Amino acid sequence: MTAKEMARLKMAEKLVEGKVTIKDAAEVLGLSTRQVIRIKKGVRLNGPGAIVHGNRERKPINAVDDKVKDLVVELKTKKYGGTNFSHFTELLEEKEGMVLSRPTVHRILREAGIASPKKKRKVRAHHYRKRMDCPGMMVQLDASPYEWLGGQELNLHGAIDDATGKILGL
Repeated sequence: MTAKEMARLKMAEKLVEGKVTIKDAAEVLGLSTRQVIRIKKGVRLNGPGAIVHGNRERKPINAVDDKVKDLVVELKTKKYGGTNFSHFTELLEEKEGMVLSRPTVHRILREAGIASPKKKRKVRAHHYRKRMDCPGMMVQLDASPYEWLGGQELNLHGAIDDATGKILGL
């Protein structure tokens, strides 16, 4: 049991014995009164095991079988060694008849310690420049044409100091 479950169990036992009210237990556990009543009833009927979640240590229904995982790793290392993960997923479907999603194949191979060959690096779109050291070394100017006053198209000009980020004028 986790510490959270132990705290719930102790509080549920106090509730069953009548030492604590439902409202007080709800405040201590940070739950609604309805949930505290549900926990109390479960402990009274089923004992301490009612606190533990029913799905603990169960394998999820949509989990990939261990045999399939081993087969995927074996195929990647022996038969389709030079392919990247996306192409390998397509080959599994076409040649082997195994329909697995790309993220699933990626996760299986990554857990096995296999890296995708020719992994592309993300290219940075902009190279950032450091700000100037002293105020006044660089003033940046910009303008925007817009209908500021009703039907008239006017230009708004702005100046900002690069070192401090202060607006010098509009």
